[in-house]
Amino acid sequence: MIKVIIVDDHTLFREGLRRMLQLEDDIEVVGEAEEGLKALGLAKVYHPDVAFIDIALPGLNGLKVTKLIKESFPDIKVIILSVYERIDYIRDAQKFGASAYLDKDVSSQVLLDVLRRVAKGETYFPQLGEARGKRKGLTPREKEVVKFIALGKTSKEIAQILGLSVKTVNTHRNNIMRKLEVRNAAGLVRYALFSGLVTPFDLGDEQEYERRRK
Repeated sequence: MIKVIIVDDHTLFREGLRRMLQLEDDIEVVGEAEEGLKALGLAKVYHPDVAFIDIALPGLNGLKVTKLIKESFPDIKVIILSVYERIDYIRDAQKFGASAYLDKDVSSQVLLDVLRRVAKGETYFPQLGEARGKRKGLTPREKEVVKFIALGKTSKEIAQILGLSVKTVNTHRNNIMRKLEVRNAAGLVRYALFSGLVTPFDLGDEQEYERRRK
């Protein structure tokens, strides 16, 4: 069971998130707060596995709350929720110990997937990878290669789909990993998922891919 607290000063959003989470058999919402100081109290009393924290809180903002929680309870994972997609906020969230930074418009499927992965110790900051990709010029062909890697295709399969040699696909793969500063396929999957190249339920149908290209 994943124990969760929700910290957000918007009652409707907080209640909606709680109701959604309570529909899941493996998630338990153990506490809610509308401001930062109460969040610290909840962390001390319930010691949840994961805390959802809004970045724009009255009093202590979400970044400060995250920093204080991680200093006192390093085992608690923090997911920042925000309407602000500013890279400096995202970098600060990572620096202060958050495990993920999600836009409040994210789908429920993605939010639940991130929650479960964060509870296992993973981190999600796809915006930083996307920013690196834009800054360093990820090409349309490289984005195609990333998509198929994320869908579990081998270099040989990608080469057949795109009409390339296996050597060319591997060259693209190496260039992409260098540009995005990731070390393995898991990093490419995270980038593809959260930059919108694939969805959590994308089956990678090559026929559909070819139809869209025409």
